Amino acid sequence: MKKITVLFTTALLFCGAGVMNAAWTYGTNYSESDYNNSATTTTKEGDTSWNNGSGTEQGVRLGGSSTSIIGKPAYNWDDKYVIIVLEGNVPGTLSFSYRTNSSSATSADWYVAESSDGTNWTNIWSTTRSSSSSADATADISKGTHYLKLCYSGNFSGYYFHPLITPSRSIGDPSVTALDFGQAKVSTSTTKTFTVDWCAVPALTYSVSGANADDIAVSIANNAQETTYGTATVSVEYKRAIAGSLDATLTIQGYNNYSKTISLTGNAENYYISWLDEDSTLIATDSLAYGVMPEKTLTKEATAQYSYSFNGWTPELVAVSADASYQSLGFTATAIPYAITYADSLNAQNPNPTSYTCETETIVLDALTMEGYTFLGWFDAGNNPVTEIAKGTTGNISLTAGWEIVLPEPTALVETHEAKATKLLLGGQIYILRDAHLYDLCGHKVK
Repeated sequence: MKKITVLFTTALLFCGAGVMNAAWTYGTNYSESDYNNSATTTTKEGDTSWNNGSGTEQGVRLGGSSTSIIGKPAYNWDDKYVIIVLEGNVPGTLSFSYRTNSSSATSADWYVAESSDGTNWTNIWSTTRSSSSSADATADISKGTHYLKLCYSGNFSGYYFHPLITPSRSIGDPSVTALDFGQAKVSTSTTKTFTVDWCAVPALTYSVSGANADDIAVSIANNAQETTYGTATVSVEYKRAIAGSLDATLTIQGYNNYSKTISLTGNAENYYISWLDEDSTLIATDSLAYGVMPEKTLTKEATAQYSYSFNGWTPELVAVSADASYQSLGFTATAIPYAITYADSLNAQNPNPTSYTCETETIVLDALTMEGYTFLGWFDAGNNPVTEIAKGTTGNISLTAGWEIVLPEPTALVETHEAKATKLLLGGQIYILRDAHLYDLCGHKVK
């Protein structure tokens, strides 16, 4: 077989996998009008013509019509071919029948070649069958093919009857059968992708069902088209509103009842907020949803000396958007105030303080003065004398003043009774002296 380089002068415009010129329509037999249309059949090399026979005998004749072994072109073994432009959906399979016009044909050589650019050719079918009876043949056409060459190089002539292209229409299996999103954080997005090969079919569709299906968003890039082929990229975004597990199914649907399922699993968890004390020891961990303001207040038990107020956290608390740690700023100690109460002061001016704390310097209690009385000191509830309140003391304190009446010298003996009671006039007041004790007229012992 001779190798022939074909140069094309016909201008062609390509768009996707198709050619924008008028061309042979897939699914219909190559016809005489296709053969005669220069936009469809761009090249006719050698002695070629249209065979307009009846029934199945319509097609391209490559070679002369003579069946005589001595007539031309009986001895012409040159390549005779036509080049046909393909347009429309992606080509799939070429079918045709073929035969020679004479049982005397020798060195018959048939081939069908394909090309994406009209320059570089690849054979997709060939045979050396030499017979004047028809035989059927098929050849698979590559998806990117834009040109077909039907060639015969034997002597006499060869026929290609009723060439027909069946478009390629297919959808491949998804590149995955399952997507596991693992551990995801609430209100954050996790996206996974997979691919689906397609060829000359309507756009793919999808549906999601199952537990928490509303948390799934799907988009398809480079979706299917009926005039070309490619690979769709399916993006699946998982964004959980609240903590919980995902157990859903994504179904990809398409041409000719295509339906494939991909299981979707995962688990969304809240964010973890760690609380640390001043030396970075973990105190507690909270699980909080996105956007929640973390809250925690530490307490410290008061002592007799101090109460404690919490100083807060570092860094400053903010609404949850990620796992975070906060460290305690410790406590502020406040000395607890205690009351000092005084009894029986007899309305004397009292310079002593009425409160103190454990931090107060030692309080030395001042004596009181009152005319007609001698101050004996301060006494606690157990009648124990108290002269000072030492620094570091705690608790409320009650003190009672001790007094002794200062009596003037008797100015008169009023009366003496057999009961050994004597009335005395002292400082203008009458008192009763009995058994060495002095009583006022109401019977109260004054000394």
